[in-house]
Amino acid sequence: GIKKKGDVTETIDKVIGKPVYKLTGSIPSNNTITIPAQAKHSLNLNGKYVYVYCRVQTKRYFVFHLSVLTKDDTYMKISFSNLYKGYKQTIKSIAIPCHFLPNDKWTILAIDMEKFIKHKLGKTYQCLKSIECCASMTFRTVFTSNYIYAPENLPKDMYLPIAKHSEWKDQYQFEWYPEQPFEYVTNKHVEPKIHPPTPMKNNNKKKMKKKENNNK
Repeated sequence: GIKKKGDVTETIDKVIGKPVYKLTGSIPSNNTITIPAQAKHSLNLNGKYVYVYCRVQTKRYFVFHLSVLTKDDTYMKISFSNLYKGYKQTIKSIAIPCHFLPNDKWTILAIDMEKFIKHKLGKTYQCLKSIECCASMTFRTVFTSNYIYAPENLPKDMYLPIAKHSEWKDQYQFEWYPEQPFEYVTNKHVEPKIHPPTPMKNNNKKKMKKKENNNK
């Protein structure tokens, strides 16, 4: 399930034509969605690459937290925000300044979580437990996979529509953190064997479509 707090709107985005969560409000922590809803549950997404679909307003504050687990059961909350002025790490949390996302443009933020956890903690990444998004931003979904994706080879579940007479890069952004994997750089134009990513389950998708049809 999904826990919503504050000014959170479920809608169909006009650009990508898919269900999204729009979070607004001046105080990020007062306007949030948390997936899964209960802390005792876990998404258990174990792909080493994490793909976050979001759109931010860079002139407004935004925050999103990724809670991960390592093979030795170490819990760590990794937070991205334009609120942060510098990188900060404690025993249970990592704060990452996020000033590299484009303004008002749908973005796939691809995180090499296995490499990041190994480099920063010296541990082996196991899974993504949960995600929490805070205003102001629009959130679509999160996937994980052991395969490297790029705009050229996105599978059906990750596909973003391209307007007529337009190119992918004109409408969207693809960002890697902390950096592009070596395989991505060397094999960027090679079509890999498509392997479905593991998505976050969205139980509200059917409800939203039904609601939209009733309003027509």
